[in-house]
Amino acid sequence: MEKSGPESGDTERHRPFSARGTRHVAGSLRGTRERRPRQPVPLLVLRSWMEATVKSLGLLTFVVAVFLGFACEKAPELDRVTAKRAVESSEAFRGSWDPKILFDGGPIARDSSWRREIVSVDAVQVYGTGVSSTARAAFIWRWNAGPFEGSTFKSIATFIHTGGGWKLQEEKLRNELWRQERRSE
Repeated sequence: MEKSGPESGDTERHRPFSARGTRHVAGSLRGTRERRPRQPVPLLVLRSWMEATVKSLGLLTFVVAVFLGFACEKAPELDRVTAKRAVESSEAFRGSWDPKILFDGGPIARDSSWRREIVSVDAVQVYGTGVSSTARAAFIWRWNAGPFEGSTFKSIATFIHTGGGWKLQEEKLRNELWRQERRSE
């Protein structure tokens, strides 16, 4: 039987390893490095790595739990009386009507005795929990005198809970009041 391989002297035909220590694989365009078995990790290094990971995860879990505790805190109730006071004391409610409204083809200056009055607060609804809570208060109001006297309007005021309490969104309220007044023009 004829020998093949390095014993027969045929080194060109059968070369399992190249000079760089890479092993040639049949059908491969390039050689791949032969993998050596990994050395075992010393127990002391492994233990300290695991302790550090567990401490990090414990700290992360604690931070997430504290954040969720504050974020999920129930917002205080917003009752009708509080909503009514907030709307009545706002600049938007005490301000003038929409300056684009024309009465008999021209603008009318507002008298200082003309003011808006809340007739009733129909409903207050709170959405969400925690810091990002919002509330909406539906109310009916009217002007006590002037060109809108005798007309009643329905509007909605929006509140945001900002950790310290409920805050009325005045710009939205002003736009809502003006929109209702333009409808009755």
